[in-house]
Amino acid sequence: MADLISSAMTLLLGAQRIAVFSGAGLSADSGLATFRDADNGRWNQVDVATQFAFKTNRNAVWTHYEHRRREALR
Repeated sequence: MADLISSAMTLLLGAQRIAVFSGAGLSADSGLATFRDADNGRWNQVDVATQFAFKTNRNAVWTHYEHRRREALR
């Protein structure tokens, strides 16, 4: 296992860019609003996660994800 972790660390340290895909619970644990929360989930506020939304209101989609990106950087 240590060899696997060491190999992964070497790859990550040498990477120019890294993308992380995570499960649904990561944003809540990080203090970010979730998409699925029944009371104030993002799905209830605005459609920003469909192809239709991107085609019809691209600026709103980019603005939404830029805001989430900035929240995550805090």
